[in-house]
Parts: sequence; structure tokens; C-alpha cells
Amino acid sequence: ILHYTASTRTNSSLYKSLSSEEVHDEVTRILCGIAKPVSDVLCGIAKPLTRILYRALRPLSSASKPLAGVISSALRPASSIVGSTLSPFASVLHCACDPVTQ
Repeated sequence: ILHYTASTRTNSSLYKSLSSEEVHDEVTRILCGIAKPVSDVLCGIAKPLTRILYRALRPLSSASKPLAGVISSALRPASSIVGSTLSPFASVLHCACDPVTQ
């Protein structure tokens, strides 16, 4: 607990000594650094999950169970949709974090 308290005091005094521009630059650096890994992880999770759900529902799809067939067909493209939706996340955040030049 003492180590945590001392470390917290050190960090808070460090942040108090930073100017608002330095804080903005630090936050920008951190956000731009995590954008790509986050989108990679989310896309990586979506593909196997969709594949598992599709394989689980595939045996249910038949002429006698059209709803299961519709659900199963709808899941096929889901991983590409999720991946394509999330992949621009990194570039959009990166562009938003880039400094504005005049």
C-alpha cells in the first residue's frame, strides 16, 4: 500500500508539472498506439466466433427448418463485415490523433 501511495503521488506530481499541450501529446501518443492492436484483436475474435456459430447452426438448416437456414446464411459473412467495420478504426483514430499543421 505504501508503494502504491508513493507511486501515485509521484505520478500525480508529474502530471501537475506537465503543460496542457504536453498532456495532450501524451494522450495522443497513447491513443494512437492502442488503436491498431485493439482493432486487430476485435477482428481476430470475430472470425473464429462466427465460424463456430455457423458450424453449430449448419446442421439445423434444412428445408423443414428455414429459420435456422436463414440464421446460418446470415452468419457466414459476419466475420468479414465485423473485420471491415473495425479495420478502419486504427486509421481513423490515427488521423484524428495526428497534429494539425497549418
